[in-house]
Amino acid sequence: MEPSNTADPLCPSLAPASVNPPDPSQPAKIPLLDPSHPLPRISPSQLPQCPRCQESGKQSPLRPGVVWFGESLDATMLSEIDAWIDQGGPVDIVLVVGTSSVVYPAAGYAERARTKGVTSVVTVNKEVEKRMWTRQEDLAFQGGAEEWLGKMFEPLIGALPGGGNE
Repeated sequence: MEPSNTADPLCPSLAPASVNPPDPSQPAKIPLLDPSHPLPRISPSQLPQCPRCQESGKQSPLRPGVVWFGESLDATMLSEIDAWIDQGGPVDIVLVVGTSSVVYPAAGYAERARTKGVTSVVTVNKEVEKRMWTRQEDLAFQGGAEEWLGKMFEPLIGALPGGGNE
């Protein structure tokens, strides 16, 4: 894992989106928010392409691995998660990574797991709030997944190649 890789553009044509503004307190000075600053047109061929689509001779932009606001999560996956939580056994630990846990259904998984016994909730997020560790057995790490996950799992899997554990 490369530390701070979230600032790297996915492709060169998206580089302006990752430029740090000279003064974030002045939104008008941020090129992407300044209506007087013309943005370069990005053609579909400049965007990362879906490798599976390319193999079949089609051109289709690569979909990022995120759930957009207003989209639903996969119903089968949600059913499988519900079944796993409800299986009856205790859940020792729940990792909450890269989310503030305010959007349902995912926001409720940690609390549902707690009904199964003593469950520690470990949160890794760039923004950490006191509500994320309300009990003695909960932990919260402020920062990105690229910074913390390698450190957390190093005792189990060893050091990650490429210096992800510095």
